[in-house]
Amino acid sequence: MKPHKILVVEDDKVTRTLMGAILTQAGYEVIFASTASQAVQVAREENPNLITLDINLDMESPGDAWDGFTVAGWLKRLNEKTPVPVIIVSGADPLNHWQGL
Repeated sequence: MKPHKILVVEDDKVTRTLMGAILTQAGYEVIFASTASQAVQVAREENPNLITLDINLDMESPGDAWDGFTVAGWLKRLNEKTPVPVIIVSGADPLNHWQGL
């Protein structure tokens, strides 16, 4: 049986590598994206079974407004017929980071 494929979307290289190692050791096929646009492209091409998504993605350009929430919306639209579960991952302090929510 083919292992489930997990897309890890994480801009921090150390965190991305650690998550990939843990998931690979657990028997999953792991694919990676480090930016918002890569995440959408890889999800389209690879059809993962699960996505882990960093909310605090670095912006790709000064005018870029893509954060993890925006990516989550795009991913939902990509797979409306068969939604892919997304696990939000963040090291940010929610009390300081999302005060306006």
